[in-house]
Amino acid sequence: GSDCAGALCLALDGARRSKASRLTFAKGRYDFWPDRARERQLFVSNNDEGLKRIAFDLAGFEDFEVDGQGSELIFHGWITPFVIEKARGVTLKNFSIDWGRAFHSEGLIREVHPDGLTLEFDGDNPNKIQGGILVFTDRPEGKERPQPSRGNDILYPYGNLLEFDPVRRETAFMARDHWAKRGLVAKELGKGTVRVTLEGLTGTPGNILVFGPNHRDCPAFVISNSAGVRVEQVDIHHCGGMGVIAQRSRDLALDLARITPPAGSKRIVSITADATHFSN
Repeated sequence: GSDCAGALCLALDGARRSKASRLTFAKGRYDFWPDRARERQLFVSNNDEGLKRIAFDLAGFEDFEVDGQGSELIFHGWITPFVIEKARGVTLKNFSIDWGRAFHSEGLIREVHPDGLTLEFDGDNPNKIQGGILVFTDRPEGKERPQPSRGNDILYPYGNLLEFDPVRRETAFMARDHWAKRGLVAKELGKGTVRVTLEGLTGTPGNILVFGPNHRDCPAFVISNSAGVRVEQVDIHHCGGMGVIAQRSRDLALDLARITPPAGSKRIVSITADATHFSN
């Protein structure tokens, strides 16, 4: 539950100075917020460019291994877990990646109306009605600290809407994509229950409506201008972008890399864009 980002920066700085070959984590849970993470500009193919906070900045590393020994790495807010840039012979293994609050939100379809839906949200998908528009927010305890924000509200912006079958755990039969560029007009009916309005929006009671984020700001692994990178025994349960995005790189290996919601989770969707993507 404490922020490990600052300690991780110091550990990686020490590894660079001493030319260490391995960073090993005692098995456990490690949490990372963006506040104390390093930042720099990233230009990532098919994801959003910009100034990023980075937990594991492995730029320039050679013949280096990160071994989580089965650890859970939990990220919070707008932070990119791994950036491997101008690196050679880097291996990342034996850990899982997830977020304290997912970038997307999921609501249970309760009723279908001619002009929209009645949805029910649980505590993992906090929201409020702001100016007559449904907005998704942080957890009530305020332990997530992402951006952007409007006033004192911490918001998780959405764009794409897509219906999923929770039994088959896949997109609902003949489901259509819908877009809510300015958000959904909404009315609160009770705690956790909201009626939303959008022309053409329909669904099946019992299915899940997923509100996809309107950004790809936080891919899990960014590999750029590198060679000989291996990702082994890694579970990517969530990220705000692509799972593994590699550009201008060669000799890459994914060995038992799984992209799936965590075991026992009610979450339908794991990551919010491509599981893997390779450019040049």
